[in-house]
Amino acid sequence: MDGVKPEYTVMKEEDYPEKVKELIGENKAKEFQMTYQDAGYLYLMKGYGEQKTGGYSIQIEDLSLWDNAIHLQTTLLGPQDGEELKEEASYPCLVIKMKYREEPVIFE
Repeated sequence: MDGVKPEYTVMKEEDYPEKVKELIGENKAKEFQMTYQDAGYLYLMKGYGEQKTGGYSIQIEDLSLWDNAIHLQTTLLGPQDGEELKEEASYPCLVIKMKYREEPVIFE
């Protein structure tokens, strides 16, 4: 079943609002999913916790509105084969900015 596809932006880390940075900083070591609203916008935050190396990315499978809820489905993608990896932990996370809506958000 296809829902409405609301407009959204995937944010760059340097553009995160201060409060979003704080929330991610406090929670990034473990897997998390949160929302935050400010100034007419809704921020959807999804993090996959600590990974042993860099090179991870998060793909949005689906973001749509149906059954009176916003559904966000994401997948964590591992490093590419042959990619030079730093031997340091990374904390892949995703922040989506959209116009504020009242519907609850369901992370799948």
